[in-house]
Amino acid sequence: MANNLTLQVLFNIEKKYSHKETAKIVGEALNLVFEKDDSGRWEEYPAYMSIIMGIELALLAPPEPEFDLREEPEDIYQLTSRDHTPYTENSAEVDLSTYLATIIESKTGLKCVQIS
Repeated sequence: MANNLTLQVLFNIEKKYSHKETAKIVGEALNLVFEKDDSGRWEEYPAYMSIIMGIELALLAPPEPEFDLREEPEDIYQLTSRDHTPYTENSAEVDLSTYLATIIESKTGLKCVQIS
């Protein structure tokens, strides 16, 4: 039996509105407040952050073209997480992506795409 749960989130959200507007819309759908992150933690990716149940959620925007080093840049937002639960060898991973994407799609009409 697992000693800890490691919670994760990772999926794309269509870029229909500005980053700021999307953070507000997604926040309202999830009953969270996303705030602009200026810490530099996400390096070249502009981010809005929120924390719930010890999970740090980041709504990332594509980097500016001069900083975009991806082979095939995509013009989408990405919702991702960092779990602050201490890792143990017997941790069980719980992926909340489908659950959160379903809430966002049903409450906002924004299209969410799972990343495989």
